[in-house]
Amino acid sequence: MKRIRNSILSPFAWLIVLMTVLVLIVFNLAIRRSVEGFIRNELERSIDRATDMVDVRLEQSSTYSQSAEMYQIIIHDFMNISRQTANVEILILGNGGKVLFPETFDGSAITDEISETAYRKSFGADGIVTFNDAGGTYLAQYQEFHIDQNHFIALLFVGVLSGALQIVTIVNITLIAVLIAVSLAAILISSRIAGRISGPIAATADAASKISIGDFVTVPVDSSSREGYELTASINKMSKHLQQYYELQTSAIQNASHELRTPLMSIQGYAEGIENDVFPDNKQAAKVISAECKRLNRLVGELLTLSRIENDAYYQNFSKIDLFSIVQMVIEKVGGYAERHNKQVFFHSDLDSLYVKGSEELLMQSLLNVVYNGLRYANKIVEIHLAEEDGFAVISVRDDGDGISEQDFPHIFDRFYKGAGGNFGLGLSIAKSALDYMGGEVSCQNNHGAVFTIRLPMDK
Repeated sequence: MKRIRNSILSPFAWLIVLMTVLVLIVFNLAIRRSVEGFIRNELERSIDRATDMVDVRLEQSSTYSQSAEMYQIIIHDFMNISRQTANVEILILGNGGKVLFPETFDGSAITDEISETAYRKSFGADGIVTFNDAGGTYLAQYQEFHIDQNHFIALLFVGVLSGALQIVTIVNITLIAVLIAVSLAAILISSRIAGRISGPIAATADAASKISIGDFVTVPVDSSSREGYELTASINKMSKHLQQYYELQTSAIQNASHELRTPLMSIQGYAEGIENDVFPDNKQAAKVISAECKRLNRLVGELLTLSRIENDAYYQNFSKIDLFSIVQMVIEKVGGYAERHNKQVFFHSDLDSLYVKGSEELLMQSLLNVVYNGLRYANKIVEIHLAEEDGFAVISVRDDGDGISEQDFPHIFDRFYKGAGGNFGLGLSIAKSALDYMGGEVSCQNNHGAVFTIRLPMDK
């Protein structure tokens, strides 16, 4: 499996190589076409100049004593034209294509073999011909200029591309050197960019590996890009939440063990007492054992409720719920407890109906826990009020007690945190977890007693 750095560099390097080759191919094709066009134009201009020169000399034929004199002058003019051209050689031919001028090809790009091939290719051809010989490319055109009925001059115009293409070779070498330098610079820059991208990701991966084995480290925040910042910030947030969850689970296990140990020790003590005939009245001991068993059953039930919430076991039971019926059932369930403690529960609402979507079991349990908590700390009265606010169903539970102490206030929804007169410290924690699970929330404040406010999205 490739690293991100290599995944970025590999296609980039291939792209540079392909672009370099493509630039060289396109440049060479373009420059060769341009050079060939330039030489062809120069050759055509040489032919036009020779033709114009012959026409001028023929117009001046009356000034010459005989045709032979004009013939010599025209040949001299052809020689001058040949010397004035940089890339075109003008060869004056005799019978059978023998070269009369120049006498030698010293210092010229033309050789005897090339001149013979040029004559053979161009003689009788219509226009300029292109041929390759001796590793070079040439253009040629054969042209005859008639002076009179008895005299004509045969010229062979040869355009030499090799000399011009030597410049192309030099340019190619320079271009390749420049492209290599640019490619190396581009690869170096892309390598640094790839390193800046892959470095934070590698560090994040290393941190994630440590987090997976319980080492909740903090990743240095990557500010080089928005995505990197969001990734590292999310990893840190996850690490923090996992650490809190781990600490909470550890604390929960310790607290659950403590809560289980106390009734179990009581049950064990009374059971051993019955076994050894310690108690004169075994019914009283059995009554204590039964009460402790009920206490254990409630604790286990609450722990199972929390576990099911965390494992998403209630979502399939979500349905449309009538809050009026839920509140009324809650009041009925707490009625006996309120009566035994000489307290009252009142319900107020200006609405005829109010519906939410969620788990009826969880909603019932949550509201029961909040109302029981209110009755435990109320002096005489607990009031339940149901209303609609900005698309939310709002249930407020108010008691007329002394309110929540400053010491307990930050921890009232923490698991196993017990205030004065509390049982297991799970009731309000279950209520918060359940309401969060259903997309709602629960909050509290002190206002002439404790006021718990439950908000749930309405189902219309």
